[in-house]
Amino acid sequence: MPKYIFQLNDQTIIKAASIVHEHCCDTEFLDLIKEVPQFNDTPFKSDMVARILKDIYSLEVTIKLYRPAWYWTKAIARADYDKKLIEFNAYKKMDLADRIETLQHELCHCVGFKHTGNYVTEHNLKTVPFLASNIFVNYLKSKSII
Repeated sequence: MPKYIFQLNDQTIIKAASIVHEHCCDTEFLDLIKEVPQFNDTPFKSDMVARILKDIYSLEVTIKLYRPAWYWTKAIARADYDKKLIEFNAYKKMDLADRIETLQHELCHCVGFKHTGNYVTEHNLKTVPFLASNIFVNYLKSKSII
């Protein structure tokens, strides 16, 4: 069971973590991951990606806010794989669905998935962190969870 250590008091992030915790290993979601023909920036086939994403359920992750040097940065959040740390940009105000998608994206980094650079590109949109988090949010919406 994932354990989140919150070093923040943002109720939207805390609620997002609760929803991710409850649904990150839903069989139906993982079956959607298995249907992806191929992810960029990983040697793994989709069925293995789904198995690795199940590891999210056993993580112990610290979640906190950070204040970037540049207020206007486009960065929403960042993850440290080694420290199992996720930091949300304190300046970015987001709704619940966006927080869930961002948290799922950063959790993908915490189990070892990457993308090229820090920008949304056509290539990156097909990496595990971007595509799996998008599939996850759409899955939750289809179930009227968010």
